[in-house]
Amino acid sequence: MQLSQWENGNTIPDSLQSAGNGPKKLRLSITQAIEQVIENNTIVQNAKLEIVKADSPEWKNESKYSWKALASIQSSKQLFPDNRNNIFAGTIRSQDRISAGIEKQFKTGTYFKTEISTIRYDVNAFENPNSQTAGFGSLLAAPPMYTGALSAILSQELLKYGFGKNEADKEKLLKNQTLLVRENYINILTQLVVKILVDYWSLSIVDSRIATYEKVSKNTEEIRRLTLRKTGLGLSEGFEVNQWNQAYLRTQSLLEKAKVDRIEAERNLVRILNVDTGSSIEGVTDLSETLPTEINLKADKEYALSRRTDYLILKREREIAKLALNTALAEDDPSLLATFSYSSIGQNFNSPQDNFIARQRGITSFNHPQILAELKMSYPLWDLGIKAGIRDAETNLKINEMKIQNLEQEITQEIDNRHEALIASHALLKDLMKTRKETEIFYNGLMERFRQGRYTAVNVKNALDSLANVELAVTQAKINFNINLVRYELAKNSLFEKYGLDLYSILEEVEKRAKQETDKL
Repeated sequence: MQLSQWENGNTIPDSLQSAGNGPKKLRLSITQAIEQVIENNTIVQNAKLEIVKADSPEWKNESKYSWKALASIQSSKQLFPDNRNNIFAGTIRSQDRISAGIEKQFKTGTYFKTEISTIRYDVNAFENPNSQTAGFGSLLAAPPMYTGALSAILSQELLKYGFGKNEADKEKLLKNQTLLVRENYINILTQLVVKILVDYWSLSIVDSRIATYEKVSKNTEEIRRLTLRKTGLGLSEGFEVNQWNQAYLRTQSLLEKAKVDRIEAERNLVRILNVDTGSSIEGVTDLSETLPTEINLKADKEYALSRRTDYLILKREREIAKLALNTALAEDDPSLLATFSYSSIGQNFNSPQDNFIARQRGITSFNHPQILAELKMSYPLWDLGIKAGIRDAETNLKINEMKIQNLEQEITQEIDNRHEALIASHALLKDLMKTRKETEIFYNGLMERFRQGRYTAVNVKNALDSLANVELAVTQAKINFNINLVRYELAKNSLFEKYGLDLYSILEEVEKRAKQETDKL
């Protein structure tokens, strides 16, 4: 791969070349220009940070399926009036519960939870016997009771969400949204690099104007001296010298304006690159004058439909719309939830520890199981919110399909238009180059005869103006041809591949750097 340096012959006048102690010279290849954009451009810097957090929705969705540790402590105390209803239940009832466990929601719609717990239950029934219970109260009074349990709960959605199919669609949707952010970054990068190329080439137009006006100024000064000499010999009138004085001053004015225009264009380019404001743009890229021979409109259209970023973005949005429709339809399905729970308990009046260490009557004996099975069904009836969600998802899918069809037509038409513009600008460039050659021959011959006194200063001035105009026209035509060449490559998204650059590899490197930067925050 050969990458040309961004220079255009010796078009930059000596007056704009800085000395060794002057401003920093900025000379870039196309690869270096891309690096400058990636490293320094403020728009790209913001896009970098957007890429770093692009997969945040994926992470947040995954967090729903992580294991969770559970722990709780509960304490309650109830006071009741002293009446016959509370003789056996007690007027003071307290319950303390401590539990710990883990739970997890699976993507298949399965829920699992296991827990170990201990409960202390105490009532004051018959602890202070009165005259009514004095005979048997002391026999019924009981110390606090300790209940230990080892529990497990398993539930499964049997109808809705298709055993994880809906969740898989949601993950694909979020993944596509992440890829959209990255492809938008590539689109931003492409547009910025193309803008820099066009701005660099536009800078060469100003450089050519400066070089042309310097040449015209030099030639005008020479003609003015010859006219002044011929006036002394009586071959020219004095007012002809005034005419050339005016032409010289006008050329100097145009030259100064061109220099100011170059400074403004250079500052804009420095701002886009976001480099040192004291930098000076030293050169522009070599400009091509030949028409590519490998152009194949049919193949280029097929290539564009497989590589154009905006087209790929629309196709990805269509995939997202399909997944969103599947998700909306799933919300209208009936739900059938099956739940099974099993718990082994142990009870004693001694201590909480006995329930866990006593093999014959504790929870490890599994002599006192607590079993629960449940089947619960629900179905949304006349739910307008669900109906609206389905309608919106179907509408979005139809809109996206129409956008894709329109963009396909736009891409094919754009390639045709870019190709026609490329052919026309190349033909114009060749015609102007021939015109410049003929004009140079005419001007040089006219100057030679003018020195011999055969032609007037007016003839020379007209010829000089024609030469200056055609030189500027050639530069403009060359720039327009190269811009059309870049736009044609951009229309089929092959600009960077032409120079051997892989934007997706660059994107991976950008993500690594951006992650390193955010890790420092």
